[in-house]
Amino acid sequence: MATMSEKKKRKRESEHRVFNTEWTNKYLYTVSKDKILCLVCRETLAIPKEYNLRRHFEIKHPNLAKLNPNEKIIKAASLVKNLSGEHQIFKKVSTEKDTVTKVSFQISKEIAAAGKCFTEGEFLKKCMLIVVSELCPEKRGIFENVSLSRMTVQRRIADISTNLGDQLKQRVSEFCFYSLAMDESTDLKDTAQLLIFIRGIDKNFEITEELVGMCSMMGRTTGKEISSEVIKCMNDKLGVDFTNVVAICTDGAPAMCGKNVGAVTLLEEFIGRQITKHHCIIHQQVLCSKVLKFEPVMSVVVSTVNLIHSRGLKHRTFRAFLEGEDAKCSNLIYHTEVRWLS
Repeated sequence: MATMSEKKKRKRESEHRVFNTEWTNKYLYTVSKDKILCLVCRETLAIPKEYNLRRHFEIKHPNLAKLNPNEKIIKAASLVKNLSGEHQIFKKVSTEKDTVTKVSFQISKEIAAAGKCFTEGEFLKKCMLIVVSELCPEKRGIFENVSLSRMTVQRRIADISTNLGDQLKQRVSEFCFYSLAMDESTDLKDTAQLLIFIRGIDKNFEITEELVGMCSMMGRTTGKEISSEVIKCMNDKLGVDFTNVVAICTDGAPAMCGKNVGAVTLLEEFIGRQITKHHCIIHQQVLCSKVLKFEPVMSVVVSTVNLIHSRGLKHRTFRAFLEGEDAKCSNLIYHTEVRWLS
């Protein structure tokens, strides 16, 4: 049973007290960010009660309490104007700070997209300061606040990568169905790199296609290792299972499409059902060229490409020719023989 003290105890919210605007001119108080604020000493009161405001005003500011009503109105207007100016200054500083941070992220993104070194940010900032000093020196202070040091650019790029990963994870969670594409190759240091792409569609028929990840495989590259990397990548980076996967595209290598221990076969065993298997279109084109017996054409093309690449003058002249013609490709691509075919 509740005691008498508990019954008499009242909560602040239950009183439903509101601030009276007339108190601003009488006691030099106002409401700022849901707080009852004294315009003179910046002290706040919890409850908007006139007795509390009058007591604070007469005890803490006796000189102002002696003013007549007209003088109090003038004083209150001046203090309110000063408070508003302070808020505008803080808002301006906060806006400039957000803008400077946004610019830092945008420049870091361009550095990453161009594959430049992280230290390029300091060089870019130096160039920006030279430009702003000549064109608008009054803005130099804002440009100096743009942080583009090596460590800052590194953090910005890491944050952008994390954010993009979170966006992709969110989009993938909305997929109704999706397919995967896998390709395994070796880099210049003979390290096997497994690329995994995902392409899906949501309930609004919006299609998303992105690179899920590039997995470095230091050991063997059998179907068992490839399937394990695919499962690990999908679970760790996207947090999705294989319930909605409908197709897988590969390059046709035995490690990918082997009947017994291929990566796709092992994935089908892991999922518990069959999956539609597609062949890489590039390999299909090579297969088509072999079936149509394009050897006379390909031999001439390969020998011509090798001739141009083997002579520096011819190579430079040919690139200048491509630039003059506004060609889509700016250089010749070496012909690579495809090893595995369906």
